[in-house]
Amino acid sequence: MDLDTGSIPIGNNCEVDGDLCPYWMYLDYEEDIYQSGFCLYLDKGDRELNSEINNKTIIQYSEDKELIGKTAAEVFGEFYPASLLWDRIKMCNINIKKI
Repeated sequence: MDLDTGSIPIGNNCEVDGDLCPYWMYLDYEEDIYQSGFCLYLDKGDRELNSEINNKTIIQYSEDKELIGKTAAEVFGEFYPASLLWDRIKMCNINIKKI
């Protein structure tokens, strides 16, 4: 299913000048507000994105050379809050404003 990207605000956030992306939603996770964002366009939320990011992100540079080549999950544990949907920061990379 093709979704309309024209309604996604231009910029780095899901909300620009009071214009909220129609695909962004807040899930009420009282126990963890840092995983409460959800993108209907991606069909993923902070929880899914954090899991993907933590298991795929490879440390490229570190003063501690033993960390290089490890995943974020290996270095920081099972949870490293890399997704910022909860704070209305785009994770879709659609209509990003280049600075």
